[in-house]
Parts: sequence; C-alpha cells; structure tokens
Amino acid sequence: MPVYLSPLRIHDVRIGQPLPWPVYDRSRKLLLRQGFVVESMSQIERLIEIGLFRPAEESTTGAYGAIPEGGGEEEPTFAAPGKFSDTGTPGVTIANAKFEVGMAVQLSTDGFPEERNVVKLVGFLDKESIIVTHPLKDGAIAYIKEGKEYHCRAFQKRNAYSFNTVVLKSQLAPFPYLHLSYPAKVTLMPVRKSSRIPVEIIAAVGLKGRLARVPCLIRDLSLSGMLIQSTEQLGEKEAILSVAFRLAIDATPTLFELDLVVRNNMTGDNDKNKGIYRAGCEFEQLDPELRRMLELYIYREIAQDT
Repeated sequence: MPVYLSPLRIHDVRIGQPLPWPVYDRSRKLLLRQGFVVESMSQIERLIEIGLFRPAEESTTGAYGAIPEGGGEEEPTFAAPGKFSDTGTPGVTIANAKFEVGMAVQLSTDGFPEERNVVKLVGFLDKESIIVTHPLKDGAIAYIKEGKEYHCRAFQKRNAYSFNTVVLKSQLAPFPYLHLSYPAKVTLMPVRKSSRIPVEIIAAVGLKGRLARVPCLIRDLSLSGMLIQSTEQLGEKEAILSVAFRLAIDATPTLFELDLVVRNNMTGDNDKNKGIYRAGCEFEQLDPELRRMLELYIYREIAQDT
C-alpha cells in the first residue's frame, strides 16, 4: 500500500519527542526514520527550509506519544491536493450558518489548488443560489469560466466552512460579480481558540518606552502571543517589549503595535554562535479591535488549510 506524502510544516514537529512518522525528501528518499528525536528549534527550521515531506493524514496511524510499529519503508507517493468532504456536516447549510454579507470566501479548483481567489459574499437565496464579488488577478478582472466547479472555504465565528459550487453566471454589470449554485452539502470544522499558526512576518521590536527598535521575524502567532526571532538579544525573561508589524486583513494592510512580555528565552548555545535569538512572548494587553482583526487573520489562515 503506497504512503501518501504532504509537506512538513513547523507545527508538525515537537522538540524532544520522537517523530511519529518517517520523513522524506522531494525525491522520496527516506531521510529520518520514525522515532527520530528532534532536539532543537533550529533543527526543525532546517528541516522546513530543506522542503521535506511526511506521510499524509490518510496514511498516518501514529501520533505523538503513540508510535505505530513498522519502519515506514513503503514507497511514498505524493498525495493529490485534498478535496472537500463529499458527505458534508449533517444539518449545516449556508442559511442556518448565517453567512454574513461581506465575509471572505476563498475559491480554488482541482487543476490549480494553490491558486486561491478571495471574493466577498454579496448575498444568497436559501436553496437557490449565491452571489459573490468577481475575483481580481493582478488588479484586473480574472477570467472565470461559467459551468466550472469550484471548492470554497470560508471562516465565521471560529468555524471553518467548506463546500463545492458551480459558476452559473459571470456578470460585469451593474458591477462585476459571480452567480454561484447553492451548495447541497457544507462541511463545518470548529477551530480551537488556542490555535497557533506558523508565519514569517517581518516586524520591528524593542524594549517598551525606548525609540530604538531592531528588525525581527515573527515565527508563529496566536491570540495569546508570538515567537520572535532576531539577530540581537531581545530582553531577559519578564521584560516588556513593543513590536510593530502589518497584516493583510481583507487585503488591506493593518498596522499592529503591541506590547509583549518575554515568557521564555528559547535561544540555544548553537543559535547564539550563529547570532540568532528567539523569545516566546505573551501579549500584555490587546486592544479589543486589534484582537478582533488578529483573530480574523489567524482563523482565516487556519481555514485555508482545512
């Protein structure tokens, strides 16, 4: 039975715990056997940078703390892009999920799964059809073929939704919009409040109350805090930092200026020799509006991978 592979991501690996699956390179060569123990964040980052693969969920029976038997020596096969559930979630429809006008909906196809068009919901008629804005590409109206099936993802109120639809009509007047078929089945996936996402966000950070800031990289992000990487020591434990960065919320860059408390210096000796410093930080206080936008960004990123 073939082993289907999916790209290795930073949150797939846990420091100090055995790998619950083998790891392969792009040529399907086995590089790390199941049970190998990753000992530092720098090891994880090197694995990610190389571009490695692990068995996809469908072929993985193991989990951290419960390593299955077997050496993982089967010939691996790269998995086709994941499809939405054919069964849907019983009782869930766009109407009773109360999709809000203006919510973002992501469109993709089987042929080009990585090409994701983001549109906004204009409205819907229960059991009849949906209207969304027409997607843009490089600032111009994207070509959308009528009769083509699209996979849709959306996020609302800490739930990720997915469904299939067909383009009934592509209209340019009175404004550019798509008329879509009403989905017969909708899949709902609750998203955990504590979810942390891997990111690479360029930011500037410094001690609170001081003007001087240094460039840094935000490596992961949650509603409670973030992991920051810099070429300078960021501060001792319990130090208060100020960080500034921008996130695209609904395609509009939003400036975030937040105060952080250093909870954990995660820099190893190896990293210090390379001039790399990492700090796990917790938000000191989060403005309700910024929290709402941060929540929207995090959960929509999660929804893209469901």
